[in-house]
This record gives sequence, structure tokens and C-alpha cells, in this order.
Amino acid sequence: KAIFTTYDYDVTFIETKYQGHARKIVRELPPLDLVVSVGGDGTYNEVMTGNFERKQRLILSHLPYGTTNDIGSMFGLGKNLYNNLNLILSGKVCGIDICTLNGRPFTYTAGFGKFMNVPYETTRNLKKRIGKTAYIINGIHNFFHQKTNLYELTYEIDGVKQCGFFSFLLVSNANRIAGIDNFYKDVKLDDNYFELLFCSL
Repeated sequence: KAIFTTYDYDVTFIETKYQGHARKIVRELPPLDLVVSVGGDGTYNEVMTGNFERKQRLILSHLPYGTTNDIGSMFGLGKNLYNNLNLILSGKVCGIDICTLNGRPFTYTAGFGKFMNVPYETTRNLKKRIGKTAYIINGIHNFFHQKTNLYELTYEIDGVKQCGFFSFLLVSNANRIAGIDNFYKDVKLDDNYFELLFCSL
């Protein structure tokens, strides 16, 4: 609160009570100068989705306080909560690309197929104990113990249609995914492009 005051903000803290609550809170907020979410990647995605549903959008930022904090890394933030807040409040407002699938927005990644259940099935307790390694362990288990399905997919890029069978598709706007750095090279958050990864095995 003292840091906010230093930058001449009157601050109100609102704690979420259930999954989806952050989305509802942001959707119903009155006009404000800035909304800063504190939590993991899922928390920010909820906040962004609530903002996306507003007629008058708010300026958002995020203090990473989760397990892998991919979104915080995208924004160039580190692990120190107070340093990050100072960086946010002394920074400049920038736009980022928001992709939608069937009208539903997402912040940095979405997909289907193999490994998509790993983030949801990795327990919070395990993530707290061993961090992002928890995702790797569950990913290895998924690879060896769950059937790999192939999905027929037709897609069009720059007017060229392609068709194939794929086990995995990832749409993203990040160079760090599931705690893995340099997933892609030279990713920009505001270039009107998202990256696609297709896997056929």
C-alpha cells in the first residue's frame, strides 16, 4: 500500500473467493486508473477476460505470485514483489495482442491434445513443494501412461489450406510456456501475430 501511495494512487484491495471471481470483479468495476492483479497466470487470465467483457476497458497489470509465472516473465518481471510493483507503477502503458477461440479470449497460450490436462491435474501442493518441476513430472507420466490420440485438422494460413493428423496443437504469444524459457525465439506481445505449434506424434 505504501508503494502505491508513493505514486499517488488511492488503493483498494479485493480478495477473490472462488474460481472465476476475479473475472466477475473486473467486469463489474467502476472506471479506474489501474487494476493490478496478484497471483498466478490463471489469475491474470481471469482478470483479462473480465476486462475483455467490459464496454469501457481498464488498464491492467500483474504482479506474478504463482508457481511458474510465465506471464510475469513475458512482462519482464522478476521474483521480487516490491521491485515488480515499482517497475509497474513507473512504467508506461503498452498494448498486447489478445487471441480469441470461439469468442473466448486468452492471455498467452491455449491448445488441445496431448499434455493439455497436465496444468489442471498438477496439484497445488506439488507445485508449492517443487515448483515448475511438478509440471515436468506430470508431463512425463502423461507421455508414458496415457493414450495419444490423433485429431484430423484442417487449417488455413495466408490463403493456403493444409490438412493432417495431430496429437497436439498450441497457440501462444509467449517465449516462456509452463516454466520453459525460450520456447520460441523473438516473440513480440504486440505484433498482431500468435505462434502455432503442431505435433503429429
